[in-house]
Formats: sequence, C-alpha cells, structure tokens
Amino acid sequence: RAVDGVRAAEGELTGTAGVVGSDGRPVLGYGVLAAIPTDAALQSYDVVAGRLPAQPGELVLDQRTVAEQGFDLGAPVRVGGASGAARPYTLVGTVDVAGTPRDMGGPFIGLVGADALTATGRRGYERIMVAAEAGTADHLAERVAEVVGADTTVRTRQEILDAAVADEVRDLRQFNLGLLTFAGVA
Repeated sequence: RAVDGVRAAEGELTGTAGVVGSDGRPVLGYGVLAAIPTDAALQSYDVVAGRLPAQPGELVLDQRTVAEQGFDLGAPVRVGGASGAARPYTLVGTVDVAGTPRDMGGPFIGLVGADALTATGRRGYERIMVAAEAGTADHLAERVAEVVGADTTVRTRQEILDAAVADEVRDLRQFNLGLLTFAGVA
C-alpha cells in the first residue's frame, strides 16, 4: 500500500467451507469460500441484493443458495470451514456467480479477509490484488516487484488475463483431443 501509485491493496484467497441450511443441515454441494475485498477499486462481484461485506462478521452468499434456503438479509447464517465448528455471520447481500469460475455447484460464501483466513485456517493470502492510481499503471508492477522481492511473482492485469485465455485454449484443445479419441475408437 505504501508503493507510489497504489490506490488499494488487499489479500485474496479461495478455499472451501460449508453453510448450515435453514433446516439445520449442511447445504449440499462444493462450497467455495472467498475473501471479498472491502475496497471498491478491487471488487468484481455482481451484487443482486444488499451489499458486499464491509467488516468482520458479515457475509454474502450466491443468490441460488439464498433462494433455496429462504435466508433473509440481516439474518444470521452459520458457516464452517477447516478451522472448526460453524459460526454465525450476518447475511448482508447476495451475489450472482452463475456461469463464472466462482460457481462450483454449491454455495458461494464471501467473507472479509480476516474472517476468510479464520474460516479456512490459513495463515496468509494466496495473492495480493493491487489497484493503481489513475495514470500510474504503466510502471506500477515494476515498483511493486522491487518492494516484494525476487521470491514473489508480480503480474499485470493483462498478463493475468492472457494466462487465463491461454489456459482456456489449452483446456479446449485437450477436450477436443479427447472427443477425437472417442470418435476414433467409435
């Protein structure tokens, strides 16, 4: 955050967790838990109702889970992770994750960073997201790299997007190769 040109910086992580349903039983499906940034410059969620969590003790869930369980904004929802028993968080919003990499078929759980670390039992973040001040993005990655050291990989938004596209192309090629193999066998 102290690097010249940094507008905002926050930790990011994803893990697994579970939601206790309105009937007291676990909500089925692979539950994805994510640390939600509190700074608007770093947020990339489609909020359907309410808002994103702004402080510890608050959470958002995907709209499908909220609808299926009949959860109400402002009500407590119990979430458990690797760190132990489920604890209550206040539901402050719902997000649309359908059709995105955040949709794994089960609940999507968004907590602020400190709560996400606690729920997952992790001691640190997977990566740090940085937003640039207007007009400073050109050399910001270089300045950040100087501060964090050689052990850390620093990538620009474009490099991250290019890598994601390359991964999708590779996955599509592998899928097509699998289809051709099955066609050849048939």
